[in-house]
Amino acid sequence: MHTTAATIARRWFEEVWNERRDATVDELMHPQSTGHMEGSDVHGPSEFRQARDAFLSAFPDMHIDVEDVISDGEHAVIRWHMRGTHGGSGFGEKATQKPVAVRGMTWIVVSHDKIIEGFDTWNFGGLMSAIGAETR
Repeated sequence: MHTTAATIARRWFEEVWNERRDATVDELMHPQSTGHMEGSDVHGPSEFRQARDAFLSAFPDMHIDVEDVISDGEHAVIRWHMRGTHGGSGFGEKATQKPVAVRGMTWIVVSHDKIIEGFDTWNFGGLMSAIGAETR
C-alpha cells in the first residue's frame, strides 16, 4: 500500500519529534537518506537521531505544530512552528530557561514510503539570539 508524502510528513513531525519515537525514524527514513539542516547535513537514521537528540537536550519540552502541508507526488513541504524552553545545555550554551519559538519549513522527498531526502530552513540565528548566545 502506498502512503502519500503528506501523510508521511505529518507522521514524521508528530511521532518522531513530538512523541520521540525512534522506531518511527527507522520506519520512515531510508538508511541512505540525507537531511540538509541549517549548518550541516545528516546521513541516515543514526546521524539524524544524534542531531535530534542535541535539540531535545537543549529543549527537552519542545513541541512542533504542523501548520500546513502541501504535497505533490513524492514531495511534501511542511510549514511548522516549534516552541520550547531552553532547559538544557545543548548548542554549547548553558540552559537559560528562556522560552523560544521558531517557525520553519521542511521539504521532504519520499520514495517507496521512505524519506530519502529532506531540506530544513529556519531562523537558527534567531533561536541562538533568543537563548542569549552570541551569533557570528
